[in-house]
Amino acid sequence: MKRPVIIQLICGGLVLLFAYAAGSKLLSEEQFRQVLATMPFVKHFPDAAAIILPLMELLLVLLLMLHRTTKAGLYAALTILTVFTIYLGGMLLFSPNLPCNCGGVLQQLTWRQHIVLNVFFIILTLIAIRQNKLLVATPPARTTGQEKAEHL
Repeated sequence: MKRPVIIQLICGGLVLLFAYAAGSKLLSEEQFRQVLATMPFVKHFPDAAAIILPLMELLLVLLLMLHRTTKAGLYAALTILTVFTIYLGGMLLFSPNLPCNCGGVLQQLTWRQHIVLNVFFIILTLIAIRQNKLLVATPPARTTGQEKAEHL
């Protein structure tokens, strides 16, 4: 069963987002670890988090790229985006001077803009999940040899 274009586009956007995030963390691992060491809740295990977070993002990329694991990848993306967005919201409330380890374009965003970007991707992920459910719920129409001959 082929994935509809909307699911492919959303998965592609999520792949780019998470591959970019993982790559920037891995390319500046020491800086990423130092930032984690200053963040509430994560500061107690920055070394482990500096390894686990980019590996999770790379695993997520793989899940989203493989047709058989699209559903799991979409749910994992939704979970990671939601948890991170809630974490950022909480940190904005209690620690307004958060350090940023985002690279490139994302570094130009404020934390509030980053939350808006995450919410945008959460909405896209929900759309893809819904489309995937509709795809699974609607079995492909089977045509008989007689119907095929009539269409020719």
